[in-house]
Amino acid sequence: MEWGNVAQAVTALIALAAFFRSDIERYFQWARASIEMHPAGRIEVGFSNFGPTIGIQGTLRAVGRDQFISFAEVTVERLADHLRQNFQWAVFRLQSFSTAQEQTVEIAAGFSLSVAAPRRFNIQFHDSTTGERIRQPLTDLQRLWTEYLRAQGIVLANVEVGKVREIYDAFSKERTAEITPIFQLVDREFYWREGTYHLGLLARTSTPTREFSFNYNFNLSEPDSRLLRLNIV
Repeated sequence: MEWGNVAQAVTALIALAAFFRSDIERYFQWARASIEMHPAGRIEVGFSNFGPTIGIQGTLRAVGRDQFISFAEVTVERLADHLRQNFQWAVFRLQSFSTAQEQTVEIAAGFSLSVAAPRRFNIQFHDSTTGERIRQPLTDLQRLWTEYLRAQGIVLANVEVGKVREIYDAFSKERTAEITPIFQLVDREFYWREGTYHLGLLARTSTPTREFSFNYNFNLSEPDSRLLRLNIV
C-alpha cells in the first residue's frame, strides 16, 4: 500500500472515531455508572398487622450518571437453617425523628437519583406474603374486640391511653377460648428467631434497566426475638 493510501485510511478512521465519539462516551459513562448505598443506624426488624417488616435508612448516591430507581426489594436468610423470606418496599418514612405515635409515611414508588444530589432514604419493606396469611386471623380478632367494646358500651376515644391495656386484658380473659386459636395461627407465621441473618437489598433502575445489590448481616438476640413475639399479643 502506498503511503498516500495509508494516510487516507488513517484520516478516514479518525473521522469515523470522531463521528462515533459521542456514542462511545455515552457507552463508557453507562458502563461506569453505579449506585452507592451508605446505611445509617441499625436495621429495624418488626412484626405487625403488615406481617414481618424490615426498615432500612441511609443515603443513596448515583455515580457516573443520574439514575431512576424503579423498584427495590429485600431478601432475608436465617443462616441457622437457610430460611429465606422476601420483602417488597412498602412505604417511605420521614427522615427526622418524631415523638408522635403515628409517623407520616408515603407509598413507596420510583424516584430520581441525581449525581449532584445524594438522596437520604428511610424505607420500610413488608413481607406481603406472610402478611396476607395473617390478615384473616387479625380481622377475626378485630371483630371480637369490636363486639366486646360495643357490648360493654366502651368508646376507646374516651378512654385514657393507660387504661386501654386493662380493658384489653379483661377482653382477653373473657374471650380466651376464641382468641387462643387466632394467636396460634399468627404465632405459626412468626419467624424472627434468635440468630444471625443475611440481608440482601436489590435496587433496580430503568433506562437502562440495571440491578445493583447490597449485602449485610445482622444479629437478632433472644430478648429482641421475645419482644417482637409480644407484638402478636
